[in-house]
Amino acid sequence: MIKEVFDSEHGQYYLNKKGYPIDLVTNIPMHIKVFDEEYGSIARDGLELHHKDGNKRNFNLDNLEALTPMEHALKHKNCWTCRLSCSNYKYNCKRWKPDRDKIDNRKKGGF
Repeated sequence: MIKEVFDSEHGQYYLNKKGYPIDLVTNIPMHIKVFDEEYGSIARDGLELHHKDGNKRNFNLDNLEALTPMEHALKHKNCWTCRLSCSNYKYNCKRWKPDRDKIDNRKKGGF
C-alpha cells in the first residue's frame, strides 16, 4: 500500500519499506531509473549503484556511482550495524564505529 507520492523532475515516486524511492509507473528504483536513462543498464554489466552521500532519496546523477559488488561492499565495510543495506556509510553514519571485537565476531559467523 502506497502511503505518499512524491514528485521529482524524473517523475512521481513512492518510498518502499526500506526507504528507497520507487518510480510510480514502472516500479523501478529511482536511482536505477535515472542512471539507466543516462548511461544504459548497469545490471547487464553486473554493477551496483552506490549513493555517495548515503542518502537513498538523493538519486541525482552526481550522487550515484556504479561499482562492482566487491567495490560496493568495501564502501560499506566499516558500518557493521547496517551491514550492506546501510543507507549511511562511514562518513555520516551515527552508528558507525570501528569496533574490532564485533568485526572479528562477525567474521566467525556471529553479530
